[in-house]
Amino acid sequence: MAVTTAIQTSEPIYFDFALLRKAFLYFAGAMTVMAPFSRDPLVVLACGIVPWILVFLVDRPRMPAIVVDYLLFV
Repeated sequence: MAVTTAIQTSEPIYFDFALLRKAFLYFAGAMTVMAPFSRDPLVVLACGIVPWILVFLVDRPRMPAIVVDYLLFV
């Protein structure tokens, strides 16, 4: 008697880019509010906007999650 089992391959993990764009837009807004109170306001403003721009550029259909991790944290 042979026992066969079906091995299911897991689907790759994909980010919800709409949620990421919205979260980084709120982060950019918070950095815009904090920028006038910092020592170098242009750097604070740029660091708040860059993650939103990166997610906006990488937002493609079926983009794997590792691309966003790599671009934001390296």
